[in-house]
Amino acid sequence: MIYNLLLLTAFIAATAATITWNGNDEHVVMFEQFVDKFDRKYHTVEEAVERFKNFKHNLKTIEQYNSGNHTFTLGVTKFTDLTKKE
Repeated sequence: MIYNLLLLTAFIAATAATITWNGNDEHVVMFEQFVDKFDRKYHTVEEAVERFKNFKHNLKTIEQYNSGNHTFTLGVTKFTDLTKKE
């Protein structure tokens, strides 16, 4: 648990330096909740940053899909930090 907290702290520091936030740190909170809920473990800060980028991209896809007129909606699942190829 402490390891995850330290890794998330390092992740937040690293992402603040490497990612343009555009004033939307709601994604950081959502990612922290995702990591906690699905017990995700990343071995390096670089991996966590890459997974966060995937997460943000997939959130955008989810939001775009859900804005249409469909019979079902998409949501955050244990796969939301993966690439399409994965």
